[in-house]
Amino acid sequence: MAEAPLNLQELLKDRKYGDLTESTIHVESTEEAAARRLEASAQAKHKRKERLTILWFALVMVFGFSAWCIYVCVTGSVDDKKWAQTIVASICTGLLTYAVGHRND
Repeated sequence: MAEAPLNLQELLKDRKYGDLTESTIHVESTEEAAARRLEASAQAKHKRKERLTILWFALVMVFGFSAWCIYVCVTGSVDDKKWAQTIVASICTGLLTYAVGHRND
């Protein structure tokens, strides 16, 4: 069964749509739709760029700190090796958890 097309004039007369008037109904023109899509595209591009920048910053920090801790494990004293190994193990656990949790994405 095909549904009858929606008649906006009938909706305006219905009491449950109290504040609905012809002036509140806005039909988007093709120019407005194109501008809205262009703005949404620009916002999405900015958000992707922002997320990528944060990801690279985090990766540099994690790998830099890991390298420093590994260096301490190789050259440090026994007490230094203890905390450095703990930090490296925590970083590895976090990276593995992230990798396993996002393998289906």
